[in-house]
Amino acid sequence: VIVPPELDDIARFDDEFAMALDVIEKRSLRVVIYGLGAQTKPLLVSKCDRIRIIGYIDDNMKKATDFPCPLMTWEEADAAGFDVVLIASFFWAEALTAKALSHVRAGRILPTPKH
Repeated sequence: VIVPPELDDIARFDDEFAMALDVIEKRSLRVVIYGLGAQTKPLLVSKCDRIRIIGYIDDNMKKATDFPCPLMTWEEADAAGFDVVLIASFFWAEALTAKALSHVRAGRILPTPKH
């Protein structure tokens, strides 16, 4: 199968996302999910018993009825306390990372932002 060049970033993000989940699980990190994407939601639901998701942030404040964690704002996430922000949208990863950087330092974002 030939993968079009425009999908290279998505494939790379998929690998980085899997590594980020592994780090989160092994270190028992408290996570806020940012950009809950349709591609990642089923995987995150299946891992809810193994990773500590305190909530998710959606810029449009759109509640995902099929996701068991609370919708929150950045302020609520700060008040709840978290270790890392997990960027969870393959298609919007770059834009979401840029927005997250206005709320947290790069070292608290997974997958790790590219500089």
